[in-house]
Amino acid sequence: MMARLKTYLLCTLLALAAGGSAVAEELEGGTGGNMVLVSQVTSGYPVDEVGETNLYARAHYTWLANPNLAFFLEGELGRGLGMQLAPPAPHWGVNDTYHFGLGGVVSGFAELRQAYIRLIDMEPYDAFVGQVDLSEHFNRNEFAKDEWAQFMAPSFVTDPMIDFPADETLSAMLSYVLAPGMIVRLGCSEYTAIGFPPAYWTNIFNEDAFWITEFEMKLGDEGKLLVDVWSAPAMDSQAGLPPDREHPLGLSVSFDYEVNGLGIFARYGARSKGLYSYNQALSGGVVYKSAALGEKNALGGGFVLTSPSADFAGADDGTEGQVEIFFRWELPFGVQIIPDLQIISNPGGDASADTLTIFGVRMNVPF
Repeated sequence: MMARLKTYLLCTLLALAAGGSAVAEELEGGTGGNMVLVSQVTSGYPVDEVGETNLYARAHYTWLANPNLAFFLEGELGRGLGMQLAPPAPHWGVNDTYHFGLGGVVSGFAELRQAYIRLIDMEPYDAFVGQVDLSEHFNRNEFAKDEWAQFMAPSFVTDPMIDFPADETLSAMLSYVLAPGMIVRLGCSEYTAIGFPPAYWTNIFNEDAFWITEFEMKLGDEGKLLVDVWSAPAMDSQAGLPPDREHPLGLSVSFDYEVNGLGIFARYGARSKGLYSYNQALSGGVVYKSAALGEKNALGGGFVLTSPSADFAGADDGTEGQVEIFFRWELPFGVQIIPDLQIISNPGGDASADTLTIFGVRMNVPF
């Protein structure tokens, strides 16, 4: 217990020493959230046809304690494992049931996703500490970052090559504005995943922590470039690996730019060392908004290519390819109807598997 307390206090001191907000966003006190109804029908290997409808709700509360201090709480409840409802793949890949799927746990759940303290309006710094989902603060591409309103597949939401902790746990982030339009961020989190000991808020600053550094450069007012470098601890099951491969490392580059209502995005990620089914991913696409579609409507399309690593590649393995198209139609009161089509070739990296076709519809309701 004392070790946990010391670690928490150390993270808090780091945040307090850092200062406050360097990001171009304004926090508002009060409550808010979204509810989304997801329905999908999947056809192809390994099942002929599977249909599923899941409901999720996410609510948050922000309390502005004073002009420089904010407390943030976010809860989630629903049924299933995630927004993507693809059936199980032969390997643990981008679209595995372990992460998002019908074959896993589909019972109801309710959980506290995030609970953290953030210091604001004290440039050139930004800092927070607490229970945080770091994937919501790093690698955030403008046109591929929100599975509730943009692309549904998780491989679009963040770079699948970044090995973010599986669960939200004790984390800290520090940002600093180097110059106008240039920001550097440092994040650390206790690591949680299969093959690792349970998180007890004691390993955030040692070899069992997840670390990520991000450099952001604004490209005028229309876009940005992100470069992320991360490291994760060695899994217990990787104890037999050579020492130079025990601790996984990774790199991710993200680009987004908007021209006359056409948003263009691209990502590339790679990881080395460790022991992974996949070691490279490339994605890209467009999101189009115009008066012809309606003031708040959008049409998007993109692709993801994921390459199996040499450790797992075999005669039947191939690059997993995924294409997704969606149309976001906004109704009065902010309600959105979003039909979505996904096609996945070589699912799970299995070149002998049939192509998957997934048709889905989301209804996103803000409150």
